[in-house]
Amino acid sequence: MLYLSLGILVITPFLIRNVMISGYLLYPYPEIDLFSVDWKMPASNLIRDRDEIKAWAWGLRDVNRANAPFSEWFPVWKSNIGRNMYIVFLASVICIPLALAIGVIHGLRKKEWNFLHISICMIMCFIFWFLFAPLLRYGQVYLLLLPFYLLGNVLTKVEKEDIVIVVMVALGSYYIAPMIKSSINTEEIYPVVSADYELKDCYTVDFENLQLRIPQTGDQVGYYDFPSTPYEYVLGMIELRGKTFSEGFKPVAQQ
Repeated sequence: MLYLSLGILVITPFLIRNVMISGYLLYPYPEIDLFSVDWKMPASNLIRDRDEIKAWAWGLRDVNRANAPFSEWFPVWKSNIGRNMYIVFLASVICIPLALAIGVIHGLRKKEWNFLHISICMIMCFIFWFLFAPLLRYGQVYLLLLPFYLLGNVLTKVEKEDIVIVVMVALGSYYIAPMIKSSINTEEIYPVVSADYELKDCYTVDFENLQLRIPQTGDQVGYYDFPSTPYEYVLGMIELRGKTFSEGFKPVAQQ
């Protein structure tokens, strides 16, 4: 109950944010429709976002291929993650039945279920990530959790603690370093400070007495041009909820 309560406490701000932005409790899942608010996004927008996230995570980069079969997207995804991370992926898959078996046996013998509980949480995170959006930057940590958890439990049975520390630090550094490196926004090999936000060329349009910025090319506005939207056609689909920008937007009423 403590873990469950803490989980609810952590996720509640994200659920509130989902409702404030989209009108839905879980974005982008319009199937869970609990609120009647005037700013609710059309369900078709959420479905398209979900399909786009999934297709890009597979490496197909085409929203129209979001329903591609496993045999089509898996080879592309496999080639994109690289050999080392694919080995970790296979290790995670192998660890699933091992962790469940060890957890059940340990629980039945010693009446201690923490190992099984933690393992199930890791397995659920891994499966959810892989089925819905298996892009490394979305959930590389879910690839690493279960194998390292099992390895750590095995190594702690070894009497020489120095061996445990050396093996865990070496493996952890090897697999986590690329994730840290790819998450740092910098133009320098040895950064002192992170690189600043990019400056994008934008033009201005008038929208209900607001000056909005639109990128000249591409779909990125940058940081400094605000308020803005990456797509001008969106302005034909929304309207102000009131008379001020702070009141937010809502979809244009269907005729």
